[in-house]
Amino acid sequence: MKKVGAVLMALFVLLATVATAMAYETPINLEVIKPDGKVASNADYKIYYTNGTLAKSGTLNADGKASFNLTDNATYIALIITSAESIIDDFSVPQITDPVNQTPVNISIDATKLYALNVSSALAKSVWGVGAPSVQVEFVPENYTKFNYTFSTNWTIYTILRNNLTFPNETKSGIWTFVLKNITVDSSVYSNVTTVTIPMSDNTTVVAYYEMKYPILEPIYLFIIVGLIGLALIAVVIVSGKKAKATIRSRVEDSFRFYKRLK
Repeated sequence: MKKVGAVLMALFVLLATVATAMAYETPINLEVIKPDGKVASNADYKIYYTNGTLAKSGTLNADGKASFNLTDNATYIALIITSAESIIDDFSVPQITDPVNQTPVNISIDATKLYALNVSSALAKSVWGVGAPSVQVEFVPENYTKFNYTFSTNWTIYTILRNNLTFPNETKSGIWTFVLKNITVDSSVYSNVTTVTIPMSDNTTVVAYYEMKYPILEPIYLFIIVGLIGLALIAVVIVSGKKAKATIRSRVEDSFRFYKRLK
C-alpha cells in the first residue's frame, strides 16, 4: 500500500507540474489611447511575440478597443498605427492559475504616458528645385532585437522603449542619388554612422541629413533628354528657316524697288 501511495503521490506532483507548465489561451481586452487623449478609433493594430512573430492583427473599433486571445505568461509588443503616428509599447499577460474560471485581461496602451520620437530627413545643403528624400527607417527595441518596424521619415512614434534607428547610407529619388552625411539626435550630431541609439527618456527629435551625389541617368531619362534635345533642334531649324525665307523675301523686294527707281 505504501508503494501505491508513493506512486499516486508522484503522479499527482507530475500532473500538477505539467498543468503549471501548460500555456493557456487568455481572453484579452485591448484599449488604445492616442497622444491627444482621445481613443484610437478604427486604428490598425498588430501584436507581436518578442521574437518578432506576429501574434494578432486587426482594426480597433470606434471606441479604440479590440478583443482577442493570447497565450498566457508571456510578453508582447503592441504596434498601433493611426493616420498621424505610430504607437509602440510592450505588455505582459500573467500566468493563468485557474483556466476554468479565468477572466479577461485588460490591457491599456496609453500614448499620453509615452514619449514622442520625431524622425525626419533633410538636405545637408539646400539645392534649388530639389527636395529632401523620404527614406525608410528601421526601428529596433534594444530589449527585443528580433522585432523591427520599418517606416518612412517625417513620421512620429510614441514609445518609451529604448531603441536603435537605422537609416540607409544611400538612397535614390528620381534621377538623384543622396548619401547620408550625418544624423542629429536633438542637439547631438553623429557622423559616419547609419544607426543611432535613442534612450527615449524624453521627447526626441531625430533628423537624417543627406547630400546630393550625382544624377542617375537611367534609360528612361536618357530617352527623355534625347527627345527634348531633338525637339529643341527641330524648333531651331523651323525658326531659322522662317528667318531665312523672310530675309530672302526682303532682299528681293529691296532689289525690285531699286530697279524701279533706275527706270
